[in-house]
Amino acid sequence: MWFFERTAKTSADGVIALNESVIRSLLDVTGPIELPQYQLTVASENFVRLTQFQAEVAYDREKNQPKKIISDLMPVLLDRAFQTGAVDKLRIFNVLANSLNSHDMLVYFNDGPAQSLVSQQNWDGAMKSGDKDYLSVIATNIGGGKTEHVINQLIRHDVSVKTDGKVTAKVTITRSHAGNPLDRWEGTANVSYLRVYVPIGSRLISADGFDQIPSSRFQSPESDAVIDSDLASLEQNPVIDELSATRQSEEFGKTVFGNWLSVNPGATKVATIEYSLPFRYDLKGFFRPALNYSAYIQKQPGLQNTVYFGSFSLPDNFSFDWTSPNTVTSPRQALYSADLKNDLFWGLLAK
Repeated sequence: MWFFERTAKTSADGVIALNESVIRSLLDVTGPIELPQYQLTVASENFVRLTQFQAEVAYDREKNQPKKIISDLMPVLLDRAFQTGAVDKLRIFNVLANSLNSHDMLVYFNDGPAQSLVSQQNWDGAMKSGDKDYLSVIATNIGGGKTEHVINQLIRHDVSVKTDGKVTAKVTITRSHAGNPLDRWEGTANVSYLRVYVPIGSRLISADGFDQIPSSRFQSPESDAVIDSDLASLEQNPVIDELSATRQSEEFGKTVFGNWLSVNPGATKVATIEYSLPFRYDLKGFFRPALNYSAYIQKQPGLQNTVYFGSFSLPDNFSFDWTSPNTVTSPRQALYSADLKNDLFWGLLAK
């Protein structure tokens, strides 16, 4: 909104952020849209390719407005969407509702009551909290080309209770690059800074499989540079693990572990982070209390092609009394898996 008010010279009541998948889904309903000024017809199948080419190759260098094709397309697309018949209007509604629930569309309003409703519906992109365990894996593509949409990702989240009641977790992130090596945008390495958000107070045990990015790829700050005040207020207590170069800090009421992972086209990389959770169970005495566990898995906005797999291992002499739907159990282990298209929640009770 700050940038918009200074470029458009007018104020805004709010912001709606859209992922490219939302545009493609809308085009599936409206059909192809002609843009005579570009001599192009934009459809769901070619939207990404056409806009990439226009924004990076074919734009007017003198006017220097590489994303203008987006601003020219959107009014036409929205006008077409709202002029559809009753059946297609319902399809449009479903696209928007699904996009909000999957965090492919995020909303912010200046109006307090309106934003309160947005937050209650979990449409604001804010990081949430779980009663027990929490996990959110955030991949930030920096210098990795237009490759995020060809990355297939598996997030494995293994939690176990030790005999003394301590709880440890191991997050294994497997990223496979399915891009065409000869493609202009897909044929480059996906270079991402991965952040693993977990309950605050968690402690790093080990990290493995991450990459060391050459220092030549980074710019050094100017001598008179100062820490950004917003960043300083959001990030607390940063430390670097000497063995793995993993960065640990506290953000948004979470502990976060960060490190780099670079995956070449056709390759697969696996990185792991093991840590202790900030809570423990009382396992002493004959009348031991029930052991309860729940995990809130929050999807990264815009994330695609990701599967979550969770497991929970019991200590000796415990057995499962209840598990949430779609959870499979053996005598000492509960397993849960799902496509990470929305936020996930699963839990269990053991005695």
